[in-house]
Amino acid sequence: PFFIIEDASKATRKCADRLESKLMIKNGGYMKRADAIEKATLQSFAELSHSKIEGEVYTMLSLHERNGMTSRIKKLEDEIEQLEKTEASSQKEYGELLHEQNRLILLVKRL
Repeated sequence: PFFIIEDASKATRKCADRLESKLMIKNGGYMKRADAIEKATLQSFAELSHSKIEGEVYTMLSLHERNGMTSRIKKLEDEIEQLEKTEASSQKEYGELLHEQNRLILLVKRL
């Protein structure tokens, strides 16, 4: 009786091993496809996360650039205003010097 059970167990084990082998072959393709899909999904998720970070960085840089642009424009406007004042003052001084030169030329000619 023990040998009969042992023989039956061996036969059942062989049959189970063959079935397992066939299932591995059949399911192996599915497992490879599942692994490839999982890898592609993880890669897409990583790219999406990276794109989100880049978008946030760009938004922050854009905001800082706008703020910087406002202060640079104000600084340039102040500089232009100062230059216009300096130019007006210099033009006035030039006009006065030209007038003085002409007055002195006339004075010398009268002598």
